[in-house]
Amino acid sequence: MMKVIWRKHSYTILFVATCLTLTLVLANGLKIGKQDYITVTVEAGASLWELAEVYSDEHNLTHQEFVAWVEKENGIIGGKIFAGDQLIVPITGKKLDSTQYASLD
Repeated sequence: MMKVIWRKHSYTILFVATCLTLTLVLANGLKIGKQDYITVTVEAGASLWELAEVYSDEHNLTHQEFVAWVEKENGIIGGKIFAGDQLIVPITGKKLDSTQYASLD
């Protein structure tokens, strides 16, 4: 009985098994490296490069990649940020409070 089913439907069974395997691998792969985001409030005297340093343990980007990402996602032109600005910054892994204050300390 099993041999008959296998002979008639082997391609279908292999196709379904392959699809399920790929779905599981892709679903698991999307979770790895997933970025979360927090909102930070810029304090007086802060720069994007300093923010990259402050949050360097919270993301897996180089300082240059961090600055470029923050500029793009927040619509910043020329790297100019001002005290009181609310910026979205990337973090990876552990969750932080939804709003953080960026300081130069």
